[in-house]
Amino acid sequence: MDKIFFILFTLLLSTNLYAQDSDELCGYFKFCGSSSPSKNSVNTSTSSILNPSNLAKIKGLGLETLYQKNNPFGFSIVTGNGRVGAALISPTLENSFFGIRSLELDVDYYYRYLGKLRYKNKKINLATGVSLIQKKNFSLELGLSARRNPDIKKINPGIGISSQLAFLSFGAYVYKDDVKVNFNDYLSPNTGISYATTYGASTYQENYTVTTLNMGIQIKDLSLDVANLSTKYKFYNQKTNIFLYTGKFQDSCRLTF
Repeated sequence: MDKIFFILFTLLLSTNLYAQDSDELCGYFKFCGSSSPSKNSVNTSTSSILNPSNLAKIKGLGLETLYQKNNPFGFSIVTGNGRVGAALISPTLENSFFGIRSLELDVDYYYRYLGKLRYKNKKINLATGVSLIQKKNFSLELGLSARRNPDIKKINPGIGISSQLAFLSFGAYVYKDDVKVNFNDYLSPNTGISYATTYGASTYQENYTVTTLNMGIQIKDLSLDVANLSTKYKFYNQKTNIFLYTGKFQDSCRLTF
């Protein structure tokens, strides 16, 4: 069984954090987990990929790395001061639990499944988020992203927005992306003809648009969220839709996590 080495290093940059009493600390950590699907359900690096505006409320500095034999090395660096945040992440989340389905040949997916391998992805994502409005019952954040695929060497922009109104939260993120596939000598399972013959080339690349929408509610310690990631590839006949449903009930504010 492959060994997974997971290193998580987080520094909370707050000069008065330990001077606060337990109620204030409880409020602080609830704030960091405010009602948004990505904020409640996944880690910071993942939330920034789902919507860069989520970075606006990040407070601190974090480094996360993931290494597994025969799989691509992953890292993320996240920082913020509570109003402005930024992240540098590689690889992105295509063909993972929280990511959009990327273009992948059936035979590549089959061998990857047999080998229990993650989707190989060399993309780098740079994102930033800024808080435009911060009030007791209303907040508004804006996020921008830039993705680069070294196989194509093009910068793809994205823009996201999120808002919280009382116990309701909403978010939307639209970004451009691209993918390049090597056909090798693979045959299409539908036609029995090689992909290279069908497309008249040994490789295929496509630029596409991804849309992420989310909505959530938070009533005291109960959070419920839903998100939809969608895109349409020319390579496939049907539109790709992924739905994420999450819930969290928090019943303790103790400082031991």
